[in-house]
Amino acid sequence: MSGLNILVRSLSADAITASSGRRWQYHPQSDRHSKIACWGIVFDLLQLSPQLRAHVLSGKVAFGINHTMTNFVANKNKDLDLVLCTPAPGYSFARSCGLPCDDAARKWRLCPGEPSCRAPAVL
Repeated sequence: MSGLNILVRSLSADAITASSGRRWQYHPQSDRHSKIACWGIVFDLLQLSPQLRAHVLSGKVAFGINHTMTNFVANKNKDLDLVLCTPAPGYSFARSCGLPCDDAARKWRLCPGEPSCRAPAVL
């Protein structure tokens, strides 16, 4: 399992730059730490569960990190840290991913400079 190592290595690097120019490992108003933790969970699940991996690739299961959900009754949006769900009809993992998983890891600065922090090869 790699999720914990991903989190530890990512939070050990000063990857957040404040408006003052000072660099931080953690900022209380940033959600970077929860994105990294969720990515580690999904990473481990996809590596350890061939069935989940097959369902994601076939479009039977979808996942989202920092996914925005709309509460139409209260007319408010809520960001959910991690979502595993059955996708809407017509969903395609390849079309909806938005970013290839390695690009997502780079965007969120997971494991800076660590080649071992890559998405599972099946994705």
